[in-house]
Amino acid sequence: MTDDTYGPMKALCEQYSAAAFTGRVQHRQTRLHRGTPGSTDRFTYWPVRASRGGEMLAPGTPRDPIQIIDVRDLAAWMMKLAESRTTGYFNAVSTPGTFTMGDLVGSSKHATP
Repeated sequence: MTDDTYGPMKALCEQYSAAAFTGRVQHRQTRLHRGTPGSTDRFTYWPVRASRGGEMLAPGTPRDPIQIIDVRDLAAWMMKLAESRTTGYFNAVSTPGTFTMGDLVGSSKHATP
């Protein structure tokens, strides 16, 4: 599995699942989801970097929206979908406009000594 093959393989898996389980499949697309313990540095980079102090370089502007979701909230929502036998395609992300890059950097600075 590589960055180049992940997307096409994921799409094929979704197609095969839909064909094998007609009318009984749910597909969820997530972006950045975090929980404990974390296995990547994509989210934890920010508080770790903030703890070092000094100026921080961040992408975009402080007003740029970001979408994150706590993996515990994601899991609870997914269980509700499964229990209610809900089918379809879903984007599992936070409500647009809820978080900004400035919020992430500011909270990281506030949470670290």
